Amino acid sequence: MSFGKLAKIDISVTDVFQEVTADGLQYDNPVEFRFADGLVGVQRTCGHFVVNDTQSNRLDITFTAARFEPKDKATDAQRWRDALGVHDSADAEVAVNFTGWSDVLYLDDELRLMRGNMGNLYVLWREQS
Repeated sequence: MSFGKLAKIDISVTDVFQEVTADGLQYDNPVEFRFADGLVGVQRTCGHFVVNDTQSNRLDITFTAARFEPKDKATDAQRWRDALGVHDSADAEVAVNFTGWSDVLYLDDELRLMRGNMGNLYVLWREQS
C-alpha cells in the first residue's frame, strides 16, 4: 500500500489509524511505520465518504491521495528526504483513485467495528485527548 514510494526500503508497520470526520466526510487511513535506522514515517491514504443510499450502515469511500511524511517533521525532515529521495513536497504525494465501502457493524462513544469490502475487520477505539 505504499503506492511505489517505499518499494525498496525495509520498514515495519508500527500503528494503523483511521480518521473519520462526519461533518467534513473525511475518511483517512494513516499508517505509521519505522525504517531500520529508527526513522518513523506516516503514510496517509486520504479520501472521503458518503452514506450509502440503500444501506444506512454502509459508507461508500473514494480515496484520492496518498501522502508520505516523517512523523517528527521538525527534526527528521532531512533524514526523510534522504531515505525516500524526496526533494520537494510534490514528491511526497501520489494521486490515487479507488473506491470501496465499509459497513459499520457496531458503534458507541468509544468503539467502532467495521467490515470492509475486501473482508477486512476493523476494531477501532476512540483516542482520548
